Amino acid sequence: MLVSSGNAEFDAYAVECASHWTYKPAMTGGKPVAVQWMAMMRMQKTDELAAFDTISSSFFQCLKASPAQPDEMSRVHGPSVLAVKFASGKVAEVSVEKSAGSAPLDERAVGCMRSVAIDGAMARTIGTTEWKHPINWAGIQFPR
Repeated sequence: MLVSSGNAEFDAYAVECASHWTYKPAMTGGKPVAVQWMAMMRMQKTDELAAFDTISSSFFQCLKASPAQPDEMSRVHGPSVLAVKFASGKVAEVSVEKSAGSAPLDERAVGCMRSVAIDGAMARTIGTTEWKHPINWAGIQFPR
């Protein structure tokens, strides 16, 4: 990412989205050639995104509530990604789609996502959907 949106979560969503793109190289005479290219992502904060932002904030408060142990953090080798399914506006299922390498942190993340309280208005906004939630462990400021 060359330019940040100024919102770490939007940036993480953009990187997660782009990680699923399929790259096809530019071709000249049937052979791949090196070219520079750039993609611009434009995100707009909808009611649904505002609801997910609130959920994400509660989720991270839960994660930060107890410090990560040095042995947990020493196993981390990148971000984790949670797959979250919502049914009727409630967290129905949470799984680790991509582990950062620390099972205790993965378990804590799943538990925190399951514990997020969703009020009636937010539940109506979310409805039934699936969501990928990236977690940049290195960026979390745990209490000491």
